[in-house]
Amino acid sequence: MAVEPYLPRLTARLADGVSRLPDEVRARHVAYLQSAQNPDGGFSGREGGSDLYYTGFALRGFAVLDALTPAICERAAGFLRGTLTQQTSIVDFFSLLYSSLLVQSFGGPDVLGDSPPEWPDRVAETLESFRTSDGGYTKSLGGIAGSTYHTFLVALCYQLLGRSVPRMSDVVGFVASAPDFTGQPGVVNGASELLGDVFGDAGRHARSAVGVAALPLDAPVEVELVVEVG
Repeated sequence: MAVEPYLPRLTARLADGVSRLPDEVRARHVAYLQSAQNPDGGFSGREGGSDLYYTGFALRGFAVLDALTPAICERAAGFLRGTLTQQTSIVDFFSLLYSSLLVQSFGGPDVLGDSPPEWPDRVAETLESFRTSDGGYTKSLGGIAGSTYHTFLVALCYQLLGRSVPRMSDVVGFVASAPDFTGQPGVVNGASELLGDVFGDAGRHARSAVGVAALPLDAPVEVELVVEVG
């Protein structure tokens, strides 16, 4: 059975929860987001100007609040079009792709409509340029090692493109543990469940859970993935 892509499922679940909030609470959040849209159609990041990352969050906020109108989409599309030729990180690249699809889905223009017909192939090539020798994907071009977070974002981009997502073949979870703790498999179950939720059958994998005395940066858990990209 085909699995609905993760992001639409997540948005639907969030929207269902938000719909149960009091009307005045939802209206207050909508008003705040509306007031935050800049004249160029984007939403400000920490540096003050419109930012792809925060624009993506704002559009998703409107979507779960059932308040993403064609007028908001039209203004946002102007900002998104202006970023098409910029070099971005994986995070911004994902934000651009998902925001563009949200804008079109909610009655706005097709941000990518004037792009060459082969743009999905070019996007896939760009995504692969972030690939590292360890099989993952890094935050920006020239990165030495991949990260789980950015590898997930790339996989979600492939889903948005309607293409094959990375196939998990092996997962190792490292859990910072006291000497007498033996529940590492239960801790790593969360990672396995997330992989299955995001990727469906493609997320099936062999798995090991290992207890360690400490992890870099005092992380409680570290997950190592070996993936196959089709």
